[in-house]
Amino acid sequence: MPKSTLFNRRGIVIRRCRKRHLKAFCGLLTRYFREDLHLPLTDEQAQELAWDIYAEAPLGVPLQLAFLEGKPVGFIDYQVDHPASSWCFHEGWGCIRELYVIPEERRRGIAAALVGCACRYARRRRAPMLYLTADEAIPFWEKLGFVRTGRINEKNGLEELEKPL
Repeated sequence: MPKSTLFNRRGIVIRRCRKRHLKAFCGLLTRYFREDLHLPLTDEQAQELAWDIYAEAPLGVPLQLAFLEGKPVGFIDYQVDHPASSWCFHEGWGCIRELYVIPEERRRGIAAALVGCACRYARRRRAPMLYLTADEAIPFWEKLGFVRTGRINEKNGLEELEKPL
C-alpha cells in the first residue's frame, strides 16, 4: 500500500488528501454544503474553503478522502484538540470535525472506514475520547460506539457525542 493510503478493502481506498486531490475534494465539499447542510455555497467559496481545510492538515487536522473504484466518494477531517486549534472544546480528546459520503454510495461501509482512520489517529496520540457534534444520523454514530452526552456545543449548537478510546 502506498504511504498515503490508509485503508484498502472491498474496493474502498482511503488516502491522505494531497494537492492533486483538491479538485475532487472541492466537488465533495460543495455537495456536502449544498445537499446535506442545505447551505448556499458558490464554486468560488467552495474552492477557498477546500484550500483552507487542506492547509490545516500540516497543523494537525488530517484530511482523508475515500475512493470507490477510483471515484472520490467521501471525506473526513479530524484532530486532537489543542488550544491553538480553531476548534478546541476538549483539550487532548480526538474530534471528528466533518464527515461526508455522497448519498448514492452510503451504506457501503465507507463512512465507518473513514471514522476508523480518525479513531486510529486519536489512539496513536493517546487521546482518551473521540467526540463529534451531530444533529442527524445519531443511530449511525451509536452503531459505531458513540453515546449521546446531552451537551450542546457552544460553537455550532449541536449535541456532542463521544466514544472512549
